[in-house]
Amino acid sequence: MTECRNNLSKKLPAALPVFTALLTQMNLEIQPDPPLSASNPWHTIIEAKDAPILAAAILAQVDRLLSLNTKDFTSEVATASRLTIQTPAQFIQEIREIVTIGLL
Repeated sequence: MTECRNNLSKKLPAALPVFTALLTQMNLEIQPDPPLSASNPWHTIIEAKDAPILAAAILAQVDRLLSLNTKDFTSEVATASRLTIQTPAQFIQEIREIVTIGLL
């Protein structure tokens, strides 16, 4: 959450109020940082700074992991972790397709 807020502040400050408003409307479940023992095995396929994010997603058994960081959260990482990893745009496109099919 902090990283997202910081990135928005630097790169897209006009979106910060929307982000804050969305957070108040969502029923978020915030997980604690994973133990090092859960993050360390992923250091071979992802940067050390991103390994805790990957480990937390795996431990939380999320449906998917959304990230704009396509440099580090690659298809190799998705395959190894057995997670669906998408950019926010890919996720929105998937939702649009589901809604479109539902309307047919």
